[in-house]
Amino acid sequence: MAKTIKVIEKNAGKKIGYELDGNTLWIGDAIAMKLQRLQTDDVVKKDICADKDGNLVFGLGENYVAQVEIPNMIISQGSRTARASRQRKRYRKVLMFPSVH
Repeated sequence: MAKTIKVIEKNAGKKIGYELDGNTLWIGDAIAMKLQRLQTDDVVKKDICADKDGNLVFGLGENYVAQVEIPNMIISQGSRTARASRQRKRYRKVLMFPSVH
């Protein structure tokens, strides 16, 4: 299973840290995303913000921190079942990190 992370910095300034641990993407030290579980037949986008206390949250908050884009599954042709082909899927993760305030 090929894994590639593409980081697009949308502006200058300090960025939040991230780490890929197997199929789990850690944003800061508070949010863990199991990418394989979140991947669907369509592109999935998750917005991450910081609330007024600086805690990371999914969705809306005081400050925009990152957008994680998980491309759709690539299902191979000619496989016996959709489930078997999904187990052999290849995916990449795209992260876009604006500045952290």
